[in-house]
Amino acid sequence: MGKISVVICSRNRARLLENTLESLCRAAPPQRLTWEVVVILNDCTDHSAVVVGQLRDRLPLVCQAEPRPGLSNARNKGIDVASGDVFIWIDDDVRVTPGWLRGYEEAFMRWPETSLFGGAILPEFEGNPPAWLLRSWHLCDSAFAARRVPHADAPIVLTDNYPPYGANFALRACMQRQFRYDIALGARPGNWMMSGEETEVMQAALAGGATGRWVRAAIVHHIMPPERQSLAYVQTYYEGAGRQSGLRSRRRGPPPSRAEGLHDLGRAILLQAQYRGLRAVLHSRYWVPALVKAAVARGWWIGRHRSPAPMG
Repeated sequence: MGKISVVICSRNRARLLENTLESLCRAAPPQRLTWEVVVILNDCTDHSAVVVGQLRDRLPLVCQAEPRPGLSNARNKGIDVASGDVFIWIDDDVRVTPGWLRGYEEAFMRWPETSLFGGAILPEFEGNPPAWLLRSWHLCDSAFAARRVPHADAPIVLTDNYPPYGANFALRACMQRQFRYDIALGARPGNWMMSGEETEVMQAALAGGATGRWVRAAIVHHIMPPERQSLAYVQTYYEGAGRQSGLRSRRRGPPPSRAEGLHDLGRAILLQAQYRGLRAVLHSRYWVPALVKAAVARGWWIGRHRSPAPMG
């Protein structure tokens, strides 16, 4: 193995993309491997291409456009463009720490038979976050893609309910090219809260016999702007997660019955009522988990019973 490809997909977020690339400029480069930074501009209409151009003399940049909107389309374009032996995926709204890249490099060299790697993701809230968020963000941390490495160099296993997230993970190129991203999943115009495309790839790789490893030194900070610090954002995120689960269930099993639909709808209504009641009288440590459950239940009902029938 001789080359690392850092792959970033971005759509109309030039300011955030510039911050991410600047953090890569400050990161310690690999000591034994070469590297490239592959930026996929997904249906961009802002000045993101200018931002990339201004940093070409500071980073080993490769920039390509993907006109088909959707994160999975952009990820698959990244697979086609990147030339490394291992791909590290980060989002366009993270700030890598100085030792991030070398942490991954050391892990790639130390475990040559391991295909999947993941690092920590720490949320960083811009501006003046609301009090409930500062108190209780850890109760809805997946809405902010937060990930803490369980302990030093722990394995990642198929049965783990705490997998790496798309903002900070890596795959050997041979494994990544075997498992591409489902274009039915992933953020896209009209539904930015659909996700899970990277989780399906990781699960497929592990089910196929790959092994995984957490990398404690590979830390990124996930920048959360004010528009992602609201209850509406948290609710929409978890509705998207529930919808994704409902769609997956619908694709893999028999069509749901009317009775199942009524049951799931009733559960969603009950959980929403419980959330509203708790929020009226109790601390956020009680009503934030209730909000999450209610949003997931509503999303499940939409995905399982209300969304158009899946293709194929």
